[in-house]
Amino acid sequence: MVFQRKKKTKPKQTTKKDTVKVSEGEVKVYKKEVKKPERYDSVLETAEEVVKLIPKVCTTAYACTNAYTILQNALKKLRLANY
Repeated sequence: MVFQRKKKTKPKQTTKKDTVKVSEGEVKVYKKEVKKPERYDSVLETAEEVVKLIPKVCTTAYACTNAYTILQNALKKLRLANY
């Protein structure tokens, strides 16, 4: 049995048209508006909670070593989340 990998779908990007005045005339400029995924804000809130929790938890060398190991494993998983 052969398994095929699902194709990645990119969020739709819209373009915004602006004009910029230059000394000799006007130039049309297009800007891409990137829509953030719906869970993006919750991920950032969780990261902020982790940053606030580190000074409370890392009071000993043993706790710092454990926190470091956990965070390194979490970083590896985050890097793999994009694939």
